[in-house]
Amino acid sequence: MELLYLLSGFGFLCVVAILIAFISALCGCIKYKIVSAKWKYEYKHRFDKPPTAACYCKDCYKHDNGTCGKFDGLRTADNWFCWQAEPKKGRD
Repeated sequence: MELLYLLSGFGFLCVVAILIAFISALCGCIKYKIVSAKWKYEYKHRFDKPPTAACYCKDCYKHDNGTCGKFDGLRTADNWFCWQAEPKKGRD
């Protein structure tokens, strides 16, 4: 009789362990799908917002004839954005 209880308990623990593993795998799958869908949405809409740069290089007070004074004479196009640009307007 004790052997029957022992084997029943062991079987019950095995079933619980299998259920826990299945639920864990299912949660991991769902989490992967959510992260993947979020990444796809962000990738698809990455150009919806305008750039957050200060201004175009041609509007910067350090930009002179295609060279940037802020970055040691780096050749730049007039229509590039610069994150460190300081606009000519409003500068004394």
